[in-house]
Amino acid sequence: MSTHFEVSESASTSPRPTVGPPALSWESRYRWTVVLTDVVLIAICLRVGLVLTDGSLSGHLPGALAGMTAVVLFGSLVGGRVWEQRILGQGADELRRLVNAFVIAAVVLGLTALAMDVGFFRPWVFGVLPVTGLVLLTSRYGLRRVLHARRSRGLCMHPVLVAGSLDEVADLIERTRRESHYGWSVAGVCIPGASPDDRTHEVRDVPVVGGLVDVPELVRGGAYRAVAVAPDVHWTRRRLRELAWSLEGAPVELVVAPALMEVTGPRLHVAPVYGLTLLRVSLPTFHGARWVLKGVLDRVSACFALLLLAPLLLAIALAVKLEDGGPVLFRQQRVG
Repeated sequence: MSTHFEVSESASTSPRPTVGPPALSWESRYRWTVVLTDVVLIAICLRVGLVLTDGSLSGHLPGALAGMTAVVLFGSLVGGRVWEQRILGQGADELRRLVNAFVIAAVVLGLTALAMDVGFFRPWVFGVLPVTGLVLLTSRYGLRRVLHARRSRGLCMHPVLVAGSLDEVADLIERTRRESHYGWSVAGVCIPGASPDDRTHEVRDVPVVGGLVDVPELVRGGAYRAVAVAPDVHWTRRRLRELAWSLEGAPVELVVAPALMEVTGPRLHVAPVYGLTLLRVSLPTFHGARWVLKGVLDRVSACFALLLLAPLLLAIALAVKLEDGGPVLFRQQRVG
């Protein structure tokens, strides 16, 4: 089916992208709603589990089991990044992380019970935890439905910049309007030959804010949450790599068609959006468990390598001393 598009002239008063970061306060409110709802539901489920497994409110052992279950569960939820902003409200990754966190918590509690030879954990591992997980999954689904209902009214959307050929850009705009539950609102487009100084053109009632070469500069203004790169002869692999490098450190997500991008590794995520298989290039992670693990591995590997090379380094140091008696380590002050 052919794609229909139109480029229209608009008045000089056409809306332009706002300068500065986009107003996305709804994201913070939604995230805290999810967190507080999860915490309250977990507390209720654990309390009910405590009453059912204890039979009465007396005794310290059931309370200790409930407390240990809560600690392990919350540790698994935090470690599994179930409250990460990027995944909330869309995609299967949110629910998958939640299920994985409960499975890990159940495994940890089961292994603890096996190691301590304690049978009191059985109701918590096979009863309380699965029921709590089911309650949280139902709650997340309900909150997602509320979010999608608001998006159908044009609320709680992410401003997106689309860059590519004219017909591809027009097609993506139409898809975002038909399937608003993904949360994309195309706020600006970049097409070949356009200039940021002349913003009187529109594609499907969306202002043209510049050409393809202007994308990095436009994104640095902070008016867009994501950059969607549509196919065009301009987007060579080298230019896409340069675009990805220029977006590092910026609060914006890069989404490209698979045929365009030559990126591998953990930063690449496949995401079906609007009937298209797109690739999300996430920002480098400089915090969290992965960053800590990488730092530990780097230091342990360096120490191990130094131990292996210590005899050779000592021999070289001795040879230097015996030859000219000078310092073993070379020092020089550099400017720059």
